[in-house]
Amino acid sequence: MADRYLTVAGTGVHEIEIRRSRFLCALAPVTSEEAAREVIAARKKADPAARHHCHAFVLGADGRTQRSSDDGEPAGTAGTPMLEVLRRRELTDTVAVVTRYFGGVLLGAGGLIRAYGQAVSEAVDVVGVREYRRRGPGRGDRRNLAAHLVSDKDGSNRPYHSRAQRGIATRPG
Repeated sequence: MADRYLTVAGTGVHEIEIRRSRFLCALAPVTSEEAAREVIAARKKADPAARHHCHAFVLGADGRTQRSSDDGEPAGTAGTPMLEVLRRRELTDTVAVVTRYFGGVLLGAGGLIRAYGQAVSEAVDVVGVREYRRRGPGRGDRRNLAAHLVSDKDGSNRPYHSRAQRGIATRPG
């Protein structure tokens, strides 16, 4: 087991707009593939009119379980760039779901790759990252890890929703 690993600080949604298409990235900490699939299903249910609900997740302290889906986008243009952002940021036990509302302008393969990657990257910046470290000698399970908040916008750890194209950021509650 790793002595340290990173995950998102909490659940949140971040929205960007690129050439009239809206990309809503939902991030959530999860500990199993079943929990990740539940988050994905919940996002599909929350936004049934959207064209695509692409996702990526990385599970386990060592990041061994990795999955992604383009959900109807051209192969390799959505799920793979999303997964690459999670890998590059060294995040694990994290699911990202990007819901796309088509704005009428075709972005092309390169544009889609950049848009999906940017949506996840900005969402991670907004939601924040939490670091877990082993406290000392122990059995090697997660109960022996201490959490340390690496970054969070205001430290409240409440669900976060932001809209990048309008410069509005609000916390419900």
